[in-house]
Amino acid sequence: MRPKTFWTFPILPSSLRQKRLTQLGYDRDIAFVVLEKAGGMLAGVGRLSCNPDRERGEYALLVRTDLQGHGIGWRLLEQIVAYARAEGIGQIDGIVLEENTAMLRMCREFGFSVAHQPDQPSLKCVVLEFGRGSKGTAG
Repeated sequence: MRPKTFWTFPILPSSLRQKRLTQLGYDRDIAFVVLEKAGGMLAGVGRLSCNPDRERGEYALLVRTDLQGHGIGWRLLEQIVAYARAEGIGQIDGIVLEENTAMLRMCREFGFSVAHQPDQPSLKCVVLEFGRGSKGTAG
């Protein structure tokens, strides 16, 4: 469940990329998608994949390069955190490139702890703990 490599999408038609990012098993996974108003092109996606007992979930964000810095990642992470809290998930975590200082700053603002990955120094592990009984509480 923890892919530790960053990947790029092969060149696929837009509709196929959107399906690949958004069609998932809702018992453990959820995706939030941002589309451009003009043309409906994919602007960003946030995903949360939970383990079977839903104690922990791993999140990932993807924002189109030309739209980074416009608050899309913030809104996606806000949705993921709100969903995880509402569903009573104990913690969410993710892997962030050390050079992605904007994402690391955003995670800290949301309350994530940030730790080094000893075996992969170019990566950081970010963790947000909700604790037991957090379902329905405000952040």
